[in-house]
Amino acid sequence: LHDALPISLNMYALYAIGPVIEKLYGKGKYILIYICSGICSSLLSYIFSPHVSIGASGAIFGLLGACLIIAIKYKKQVGREFISNIISVILVNLIIGFSMGNIDNLGHLGGLIGGIIISSIVWKNKSRN
Repeated sequence: LHDALPISLNMYALYAIGPVIEKLYGKGKYILIYICSGICSSLLSYIFSPHVSIGASGAIFGLLGACLIIAIKYKKQVGREFISNIISVILVNLIIGFSMGNIDNLGHLGGLIGGIIISSIVWKNKSRN
């Protein structure tokens, strides 16, 4: 049961936010955001953490970063409350991670930062086309 909870939460997060990101960025850029976020997650964890970690949660934090970019770019349409909600979800997940053992918060932060950066880059390219 202990191992099933993180997997279940990751699956739910992909179900909840994945379609939004895929719709707004397109399938190719969605995959690029996910993979680059996962790589950034692993790199930050590898460089700064003494423990080995695996999992998809860092890449999912990258998708949360992409949601934040969407919320910022569409703030007039979705309102400031949506931005606050995304930030709240990110902060709550980080707080949960810091309060529980065996959670790679450096991986989460790396994925979040990677997701924000790559989403910003592909968004700029999207708006040019």
